[in-house]
Amino acid sequence: MMKIIVSAILLFLPATLLAQTFKVTPAGNFVVNDTLIIPAYVVSTEDATSETGELMTPDLPQKNMTARAEISPEMASQLSVYWTYDGWVLVPRGWQLVRAAVGADNSSVYEFREPNNGAGVVSLYDSGGACVGCALSLAAPYFPDAKKEADDMFGQSASGLEAQIHTVKLGKHTLAYSRKNAKGQSVDGLAYYQASDDYEAFTFEVSLPQGQQALATAILNWRLPPKDER
Repeated sequence: MMKIIVSAILLFLPATLLAQTFKVTPAGNFVVNDTLIIPAYVVSTEDATSETGELMTPDLPQKNMTARAEISPEMASQLSVYWTYDGWVLVPRGWQLVRAAVGADNSSVYEFREPNNGAGVVSLYDSGGACVGCALSLAAPYFPDAKKEADDMFGQSASGLEAQIHTVKLGKHTLAYSRKNAKGQSVDGLAYYQASDDYEAFTFEVSLPQGQQALATAILNWRLPPKDER
């Protein structure tokens, strides 16, 4: 499924995902629930509007270095957190950022992988609010309205993927889902879509090795929109 989604985004935003220059910089300690310490990093990405390949870095106010979350001390010891243009992304500690790009219209992709050629993946795709095609491509497998509009607008969508996905609705705009990837591994994710104002969509997926499955809920809950926005 991911290959199809990525291909669809490339059709609408080649500049967004082709730029692959990025940098990860330590940002000190992130504090959860006043006592838990999680290593923090900032992700700089290539400026899509620059002709010289300059990097741009999201501002990180000190007030954003703390949070309250349902994370145990044991979980905190296994996690790192990365500051991106889409906010914080929680990732198993020691995993590697392998892809990071932000387009001129703010659409973005961040992908982390398990080290030593492991199969684990944490990935975030966000349409950025300024690309209708990107939003519809991301949302079509999960939201029937988005699929219909993608079919009407572009003559195609991610048809057939819906049957592979088990979904649970969390609100008007948000759902949780599970599926198997091409290798038969379990993938859990969140999908968000709204078209009432600007078209906006994101998907956030987690596929963890067996020994780290307990982290999946904490990682996904970290990216959940506030209840009144779901």
